[in-house]
Amino acid sequence: MVLDLASPNYSIQLVNIYNQRPQKDPQGPYTIERVFGYSTPNPNSLIARDFNYHHP
Repeated sequence: MVLDLASPNYSIQLVNIYNQRPQKDPQGPYTIERVFGYSTPNPNSLIARDFNYHHP
């Protein structure tokens, strides 16, 4: 989930990622590697993970 917050003087992007491997390829990259392998986060980004995280 991505949430962009903006005011006239400041903006921030909040990103929440459930970081798991693809189910069809257990050796494949984790979600964060797939997402940020193609793009760079905004400099004013806060990236959070799932706090119920149970994948290594």
